[in-house]
Order: sequence, then C-alpha cells, then structure tokens
Amino acid sequence: MRDLVNLSQSTVVTGPDAFCLSARDGSLPLHADHSLGPYLDDCRHLRGHELRVGGRPLRLLVADDIVGTVAIYELTNPNVALADGGELGMRLLAARAWWVPNGACVEAMLRASGLRVLERPGHEMWLCERV
Repeated sequence: MRDLVNLSQSTVVTGPDAFCLSARDGSLPLHADHSLGPYLDDCRHLRGHELRVGGRPLRLLVADDIVGTVAIYELTNPNVALADGGELGMRLLAARAWWVPNGACVEAMLRASGLRVLERPGHEMWLCERV
C-alpha cells in the first residue's frame, strides 16, 4: 500500500497537461512507496530523486511553490567528513533548484507516453501522433 501524501508538506507544480508533486525539499524519496513524481496524462515518469553531498541529503532552507507553475528550493549541505580528514562545514554550499519542464523534458515525457513529436508549431506547443 502506498504511503499517503500530506499536501501541506509537499510542493506542487502544474502545467497545462502535466504536474509534479514532491516532498517539501523537492525530493522524491528513493526508499518509500509513495505517489510523488512528475506526471503526464496520469502517468508518473520518475519515482525517485534525491540530491546528496557526501552520501547525505541536503537540508532545506526555504521552498516556494506559491506561483503554482514553478517551484524554487534553496538547500544547503549538512556537515560532511572529507576523505583527507577535514570537514565540509554546514552551509558552505548552497543550491537553488527550479523545477520547470523545459522543451527537452516535455519531449521526453511525450516519447515515454508513446507519442512521436511531428512538429513544434509554436512556443510550448507540440504536434504529436501515437506510435
């Protein structure tokens, strides 16, 4: 049975035919039975995704999905032991991630859904046929 998703603890990005539901830090947990991920035509195209430094997940500073079509995540590193015995101190790295499907991502999702792109008649427009 899939774990229930608390929408108040997640980020949601929507587009005309696709949406992405992720954990608040932008991750899609690798070792959990969940329904998070990017969807196109009710089909999930990615089940797991996590950013890590030194094998440890990044820490969430702030997340914003208020616009609904873009999600912004600001993440930083935890303390990480280095191979030379030193340590990468917390918050020495910062990452800002945006999840907006670009043209290549949309075309990959279309192909994965059994469609072939015939042409692009306009901005963010794809004319397709079923394969």
